[in-house]
Amino acid sequence: MPDSFLKGRMRSVGIALRGLVSLFRSEPNMQVHALAALLVTGLGFLAELSPVEWILQNLAIGLVIGLEAINTSIEELANKVESRQDPQIKRVKDYGAAAVVFAAVIALITGGLLYIPRALSLIS
Repeated sequence: MPDSFLKGRMRSVGIALRGLVSLFRSEPNMQVHALAALLVTGLGFLAELSPVEWILQNLAIGLVIGLEAINTSIEELANKVESRQDPQIKRVKDYGAAAVVFAAVIALITGGLLYIPRALSLIS
């Protein structure tokens, strides 16, 4: 592989990481998602999740955080394109927000399927 290819990939990763840090610093919803991800990751270690359960949990976390990043991007771009209230742009923003809520509900269901049976077994 040419050296320039590797430098280009490293530069791309750096840009992506900078964007991720910016998202976590500036977006309250992303901070909530990050806190939830940290909590359920810690819970996963306590619950001794199986490899498949870890995969499911990580996919749910990634889905929510990834969609939140896309939704934030949509909102930023929409605000740049049109700063005034616009019904079409509002719909686009609402659709992005709906995608995040849908992913969060799926993540909650996944978490419930992983952790409720364990919690019930501790009670009985």
